[in-house]
Amino acid sequence: MGSKSKRQSFLEGAVILAVSTIVVKAIGALFKVPLMNLLGGTGMAYFMTAYEIFNPIYALSIAGFPAAVSRLVSESAAQRRYRDARKIVRLSVWLFLAVGGVGFCLLFFGSGLLCRLVGNPDARLAVAMLAPSLLFGCVTSAVRGYYQGMRNMIPTAVSQVVEAVAKLVLGIGLCYGTFVYALQGYADTGAVFGRPAANLAAAKELAMPYAAAGAILGVALSTLASAVYLGCKYKFGRETISPAAMRAAPRSESARSIARRLAKIALPVCLGTFAVSLTSVIDLFSVMNSLEAAAASGADLINRMYGLSLPAGQIPAFLYGAYSGIGVTLYNLIPALTATFATSALPAVTAAYVSGGGEPLKKGVRSVFRMTSVLCIPAGLGLAALSRPILELLYAGRPQEIAAVAPSLTMLGLAGALLGYTAPVYSMLQGVGRAEVPVKLMGVGALIKLGCNLLLCRLPQYNLKGAALGTLLCYLFIAAAALVILTRQVGFSLGWGRSFFGPLLGGVLCAVGARLSCPLFARLGLGRMAALPAILLGAAIYLVTLLCTGSLEEGDLLALPGGKKLVPRLARWGLL
Repeated sequence: MGSKSKRQSFLEGAVILAVSTIVVKAIGALFKVPLMNLLGGTGMAYFMTAYEIFNPIYALSIAGFPAAVSRLVSESAAQRRYRDARKIVRLSVWLFLAVGGVGFCLLFFGSGLLCRLVGNPDARLAVAMLAPSLLFGCVTSAVRGYYQGMRNMIPTAVSQVVEAVAKLVLGIGLCYGTFVYALQGYADTGAVFGRPAANLAAAKELAMPYAAAGAILGVALSTLASAVYLGCKYKFGRETISPAAMRAAPRSESARSIARRLAKIALPVCLGTFAVSLTSVIDLFSVMNSLEAAAASGADLINRMYGLSLPAGQIPAFLYGAYSGIGVTLYNLIPALTATFATSALPAVTAAYVSGGGEPLKKGVRSVFRMTSVLCIPAGLGLAALSRPILELLYAGRPQEIAAVAPSLTMLGLAGALLGYTAPVYSMLQGVGRAEVPVKLMGVGALIKLGCNLLLCRLPQYNLKGAALGTLLCYLFIAAAALVILTRQVGFSLGWGRSFFGPLLGGVLCAVGARLSCPLFARLGLGRMAALPAILLGAAIYLVTLLCTGSLEEGDLLALPGGKKLVPRLARWGLL
């Protein structure tokens, strides 16, 4: 064996990443919920504008690099070219820093122009504070890609938790501290950072861009914490390749050859990652402008629809902040979980493909598809069924934001189930040499999304619902087309009966059970907490349905914590 520790299987790696993702998202909720309660819809518009400007630049500059490093390291390890594997990670750090530096300059020095283009100039400081994340992300990308390629997901998982904890502590602390400092300045001088305020309410509004920038600075520092951890892990941690294997490995390729291979893989992956974030970019540049048109022609209708009393000029920022800060955040939880399958699947599928395909490739692809369905279908349908109860559970202090987001979140839940397929399927397409497919599919999907935004968001009766419908139709096309292309590329069926229709049946029953039981639990005195037992009931219904339809295999359960004890019992009961 070339490594000192046993390599993780696809499911073992996915479980490790899934557990870390759940922890990260729980910590993220502890971050986002008080942040929303502190900043409100208008303040979150500054925060989310920074993120939405950052994401496409991050995608174009370095987001595809972990996948490129992972794929090359996986190929090298499968062929026992361990010298190449080590050289890839060292070279990639410097290459990524060069590219990330360009992105940093664009984001930091161009923050004012970018914010004016999207119609939110006060978000400039928040955007500038996020720019260093591009440089810190270069180190993170290289080292994560190396360990993922070696089929060791633990460093990635730990670094994600480190980053989440740092974001929670630093982000909330700096946001709250900035807000308090700004209001203290108003109390002393009657101005907020040199800008005079007529009253306390005006002072709070003036403080929002600075408080949002404080939260963003905490986010940037959290990426530094992750980079420091991974750098120390790689430099001082236990070696993944034994000295004997390294000595027996053939001479490494030239740096120029490795750089060309990295660029050849990374470029389409970066474009594909950019394409995935393209819907958010489209929302950023089109929703606010379209909502301005909707508010200009129907402000009274929109205010009545959501129980608001805002002047027409404030409606677009409020609606966009609530939509992106609450609705999009919740719907993004689904693809965040299934992305763990994508990360774990890429080296496994690549290794099977370069080794000749056959049964290992078929088993790996079907396993990824099945586990993605098992996770994203009930999550999406459940979010759609319980959209308002979930919002009331998390954001009880923001009734206006809840009213504005709830109708859109129902459609976003369905879209999230479809979006959940994209990262794993894209990863498998990259593993079998079709990295260009995501770019093409997202190009068509983006046109669908843009058309809905421009046509529907401008109408007062649709407003935010137009953006949500566009997202749903966009990913309906992309998921269907990507699965068809993957099936043709690998040359075998994905096992639709057990891998899709079983989870679909369970997801529908889960959503119906949760939807019908939630009002009953509320009448028992649980109030807004009724969503919790409703979710647990739906999960129980779903698990029973999966077992009864045979949608879970023994190997899937063995990879779970406690699986070795669970499998014999289920087998005795005839559920496997």
